[in-house]
Amino acid sequence: MRRFIIAVTVVLLVDPLWAQSDEINDALGRDLEILRQAFEDPLQVELLHRGLSPRNAASASQYVLDKLAECWNSDRNLLAESDSEIMIVRLGGKTIATYESPCIQEFIDRVADLRR
Repeated sequence: MRRFIIAVTVVLLVDPLWAQSDEINDALGRDLEILRQAFEDPLQVELLHRGLSPRNAASASQYVLDKLAECWNSDRNLLAESDSEIMIVRLGGKTIATYESPCIQEFIDRVADLRR
């Protein structure tokens, strides 16, 4: 009986932590999907303007967006909300407003490297 009470206590204590973790992961996933939707088409247009073939532009775009997703799901993405500032990204003839983060800056740097 004692083991049962201990097990129930542990489950009751850990369950809210798992639920909170799921909520954070869901929010990160939604944010990442919004970023992909915002950047995918302008990025491909930008790469086409740089002279890449449609196939190469799609591959390069997918690679850069996958790297953004990898960063977004890592510790490098963590910032205090009070530190978040809006930044403007111009890409493929579009202007995109997003929150500044190390991952967005890394994304912009990768896109700039594709120009070379």
